[in-house]
Amino acid sequence: MLVTRSWFTSGCWTKAKENGRIELIDGARLIALTREHLGKKVLIGGPAGKRGDRPATST
Repeated sequence: MLVTRSWFTSGCWTKAKENGRIELIDGARLIALTREHLGKKVLIGGPAGKRGDRPATST
């Protein structure tokens, strides 16, 4: 399983489908899964500072 807070290119989706053992979870699906399974609404933040990673925050 590969998870990103952003998106995957069409080539990534194609390779994952061809492989059959890889599940891709993009930012939109991550938000939906968090709402469905944890009952939380989340906002996935953009880059912050030089390193760019900022955790998702719940509302």
